[in-house]
Amino acid sequence: MSKIKIISAALLLALTFCLSGYAVPPAYEGQFGNPEEPALRVVKWPWLGFRKLVSKTHDGLHRGIHKHPPASICKGTKGAICGTGVFIDHTARGMVYAPLPPKGPLKKKRSYEDFAALFIEMTLNGEAQTGDLSAAQQLAGPPKPLEVREIKGDVRRAQRRYVPHLMKFKDRVRPGEGNLLRLAK
Repeated sequence: MSKIKIISAALLLALTFCLSGYAVPPAYEGQFGNPEEPALRVVKWPWLGFRKLVSKTHDGLHRGIHKHPPASICKGTKGAICGTGVFIDHTARGMVYAPLPPKGPLKKKRSYEDFAALFIEMTLNGEAQTGDLSAAQQLAGPPKPLEVREIKGDVRRAQRRYVPHLMKFKDRVRPGEGNLLRLAK
């Protein structure tokens, strides 16, 4: 009789937990219109935390190397500690199925294609013929001067010695290769 009571109590407890469970609604729709899969939040949050752990450690090492090479150890350690805190926080958020942070736009600046399309539109509308390109120039910003870097010293001498030798090697035609039609008469 006691086994029946234990089994029935366990079934009642399992039934209670099953009825109290609920589905987590999706927080957003993806780029193709499909809803988010909330069950993957347990994986997505720690992945975001791990990426931030790596990036914060890398940034700390990077700042330390540029400041002073031994300082990279200290700055890298600080970045790793801060990144570990973020990783733990993100893992905890994933365990409670918190909604993911909103994603920002991928491109914040206009692309080359946007500028080209704007220039073509202005040309077709006749604005370019009147010389009024101020809208395109304002979008593009001031022209940036090209940086001319002159190589001096041993590097330049080595390049001058190496490039002609390389060109002779590439232009050389082995017997039986190349344009065989010039041999036909």
